[in-house]
Amino acid sequence: MPKVTEDSISIGLPTRINAAFFEPHPDIKGSRKRQQAQYLSILLMLGVPVFLVAQLVTDLTTHPLYLALSMTFFGGYILSRTQHYDLTAAITVL
Repeated sequence: MPKVTEDSISIGLPTRINAAFFEPHPDIKGSRKRQQAQYLSILLMLGVPVFLVAQLVTDLTTHPLYLALSMTFFGGYILSRTQHYDLTAAITVL
């Protein structure tokens, strides 16, 4: 059994988090496409808390505009984690 040290755990954790949340689907081929898919999922994931905070600090509490945008970004993030990267990119741009 390999020896587990604190350094190996701390190095492995960021790598596992990156793989779990931002690595593109294995069916996406090509380094440029994979990089674009990774950046798209990072952008969409960062948009979710930004719009949630914006909903809390604005006067639009009766109109859930930013909440709807946040949920749309979350749905796009979920879709970007599949092999449908091109569809997700087109929807995000629109």
